[in-house]
Amino acid sequence: MRVTSNLKRLLREYSGFFLLAAFVGSLVWLVHSNASNLRPQADPAPLTQNPKHGPKNKPTPRCPHCAPAGNQEIYIPLIDLPEAQGSEIVFNSRSPQAMNVTPTFYKQDGTLVVGDPVSVQSAEIRYVDIKQLLPERYRHERDWGGFSLSYNGFNREMWSQFRFMGVNGGTNIDEFFTVKAEARSSNFEAAWWMPEKSDAIVALGNITDATTSGTITFSNGHSRSVNLAPHETELVREDHSEHEGAESVTITVTGAAGSVIPTGLITAKDGSFNSVIRFYDPNAAKQPNLYANGFRVTGNTPHMVLRNTTSNSIAVVPKFTPSSGFASSFSLPQVSLAPLETAQVDLKPLLEAAMRRRDLDVVCVEVTNSAAPGSLIGSLYGINDTTGVNYDIPLRDSGLVRTMTGSYPWKISDDFTTVVYITNISDQKAEFIGQINFDGGHFVIDPRELAPGETAVFDLEKIRHEQETDNAGITIPRDISIGQFKWAIYGVTNGKLLLIGRAEMVSRSQHMSSSYSCSDPCPPYIVGSVDSLGSYLIVSDSANTSAWQRAYYDNGYSMGPYSVGADWSVDTSAASLDPSSAHTTTITGEDAEIGEDVNIAADMGWQERYSWDGLNCYDNNYAEAIGDSTSVKIAGISNAVIIETFEYSDGTAEFHMISPCDVTCTESGFVRLNLGCSSGFARKYRKQYWVKNGIGPRICIPYTVTYGNSFCNLEAACFEVTLAP
Repeated sequence: MRVTSNLKRLLREYSGFFLLAAFVGSLVWLVHSNASNLRPQADPAPLTQNPKHGPKNKPTPRCPHCAPAGNQEIYIPLIDLPEAQGSEIVFNSRSPQAMNVTPTFYKQDGTLVVGDPVSVQSAEIRYVDIKQLLPERYRHERDWGGFSLSYNGFNREMWSQFRFMGVNGGTNIDEFFTVKAEARSSNFEAAWWMPEKSDAIVALGNITDATTSGTITFSNGHSRSVNLAPHETELVREDHSEHEGAESVTITVTGAAGSVIPTGLITAKDGSFNSVIRFYDPNAAKQPNLYANGFRVTGNTPHMVLRNTTSNSIAVVPKFTPSSGFASSFSLPQVSLAPLETAQVDLKPLLEAAMRRRDLDVVCVEVTNSAAPGSLIGSLYGINDTTGVNYDIPLRDSGLVRTMTGSYPWKISDDFTTVVYITNISDQKAEFIGQINFDGGHFVIDPRELAPGETAVFDLEKIRHEQETDNAGITIPRDISIGQFKWAIYGVTNGKLLLIGRAEMVSRSQHMSSSYSCSDPCPPYIVGSVDSLGSYLIVSDSANTSAWQRAYYDNGYSMGPYSVGADWSVDTSAASLDPSSAHTTTITGEDAEIGEDVNIAADMGWQERYSWDGLNCYDNNYAEAIGDSTSVKIAGISNAVIIETFEYSDGTAEFHMISPCDVTCTESGFVRLNLGCSSGFARKYRKQYWVKNGIGPRICIPYTVTYGNSFCNLEAACFEVTLAP
C-alpha cells in the first residue's frame, strides 16, 4: 500500500488532534509497557538465566533417626611424661558454627583443674601447647594424669589429638581421645614392636566418678593389679633391655565396664624410636581381617607385629597392594600363630620385591584371617633409613560404619607435609566425596570412583604448589598452610564396609610424624539440585542446566556443591534436550503452542541411607534415589506491524499498530520511535514474546516488546514464530 503526499499534508493540518492523540497514546504506552520510546532497537532482557554454579538453596535435611545435640566429653588418660620435652593438642572442629570447648585437667591422683573455655571456629584446625590451656598458676606443676574436652553439641562435632614432643630427645608420640559415652570395654589387647634398650609405658585412666580396678598382664608373664580412685591415672612401666622384638599386653577391667581407658608408649632410651601402643577391644571387632594404608616400604625399615587373641591356632596371610588396586598385589607366605602367640612378621621378601617394583614404594596392607572377628590384632611401624623419622601406621579391622568418613588436620608450613590416603578395601567399586577446608574457603573434591584395592592419594603441598582447581575454579591460596581434609563414602555400599582413610603429617626437621584417622559420627545425606532455567525459554533458543549435589551432616555442616553426572529427561515435546546423560544438558525450545510447563528431571543415582543414635552409626540396608527437577515455559514470538502517523522535527514519528498478529495483550495507542525513512510512510516490526497455559489464550510476557528497523518502500507482513525450524 502506497500512501500519497496529500495524505501527509492532511495529517499535518490536523496536527493539534494528533498531538493530543500522541500524548494520550504515549501515556497509555508508558503505563502498559514501561518502555522508553527512544530505545527502538534495544533487545529484550534475556528470558533465561543460568547461574554459573547455581544449585538451588534447599532446607538442610535432618536425619529422622538421629540423636539430638547434648553435653559431650572426650578424654585421654595421660598428658605428662618426664621423658617428653613438651606436648600439644590440635582442635579439630566439624561444626557449622563456632563452639566453646572447656578443658579439664586431672592430676595423677584424680584432682581436677578446670581451664577457661576456648572458642573454636567452624572447621578450624588449631594446634595449641597444652600448658597454655592450664590456669596460669598451675603451669609450673607436674604429675598430670588425664585430660578432657567438654562441649555442648553433637557426638564428635569437636575432636582432638594429643602428642608428646621430643620424647627422650627423639620423635613425637601421639595419643588418641575416647568419647566418654562410648567407653564400654572391659578387655583390651595390644601388640607392638620394641627396639633394644627401650621402655613400654602403659597409662590406665579412670574416666568415671567412682573407684574402679583392673589387671594388666604382659606377654613375658609380668602381671599387676591396679586400683584407681575417681579420675586417677596410674603408669605401669615395662623395661625391655634385651634384643628387639614383639611384645603384647592384656588389660582386664575388674571394675565397671568402660571405666578404664588405656594408652601406651614405646620409647628407646636414646630416643631413636618412639611410637604409640594402640589398644583394641577384640569383642568390638566387626570382621577378622586387618587393614592399613599409606605404608612406606622403600627407604624405610618396617616392622609388623601380629597377635592371636584366642585359645586356638590361626593362620593369616599378609598382602601388600599398590595404589592401582588388587590386580598387582604382593603376598607373603602364610603366617601361623599359636594360641595367644605374639610374633613379628618377616618383611624381607616385601623389601626385596620393592627393589624390583616401584609400585610397591607405598602400599595398602591387608592381613587376611579366616578365624573369628577380633581373633587377630596387630601393629605396623616404619623407620626412615635417612632421617630416622618413625612412622606409626594403624593396622586394624575395618571398624564401624563411621570409618568410611574422615576429618583430618593438614599442615604444609615450613617442611611439614601432609598426605591423605583413601583406600577401597572391598571386592566391589566404591566412591567417595571430599572437601579441603582452609581459612577463607574450601576446595571441593567431586565424586571419585575407586576400583577394588585402589588408593586415592592427596598430597596437600602438591595440590597447593601446582594450584590445582576444583569444579568452581578454586585453588588453595599459596599463603595458606593449615586446614582440614574431609571425606565421606558416596553412593550405594550394599551394606559393606568399603573404604578406610588416614592422613600422615611429617616434619623431618622437627623429627615429627603423626597419623590421623579421626572420623565423623556418620556419613552425610546427599541432596541433588539442578540449575534453574529461569521462567521462559524462546522457541529455537537454548539454555543449559547442570546437576549438583551437596552433602549434609546432621549437625548442619555441609560440603559441596559437587559436579555430578545425571540421566536427563523432559516430559513434553515442547522442548528437547541433549545430551541425555551428562553433568550439563542443553534444553531447546521446540513448540510454544503446546503450552503448560516443561519439566526437566535429573536422575543422579542412589545413596545408602544411615541412622545414628548418638553413639553408633547404622546402615539402614536400603538405598534412596538422588535427583531434582526444574521447569520452564516455552515462549513464542509475534511480529506485528506498526505504521508512521505523525512526524517530528527531531527525526522521530508516532507509530500505530495495524496488524496485531493474534497477541491478545497488545498495547494500544501510539509509540514515538526514530523515523528511519526519508520518503513515504515507514513501517516497523513490533516483536512481542508470549506463552500459553495449555489450550488457553496467549499471555504476553511483560517488558519484552522491541521494535525493528524501518521498511520504507516494502510491505511488512505480520508473522509468527511458534515452532523451532
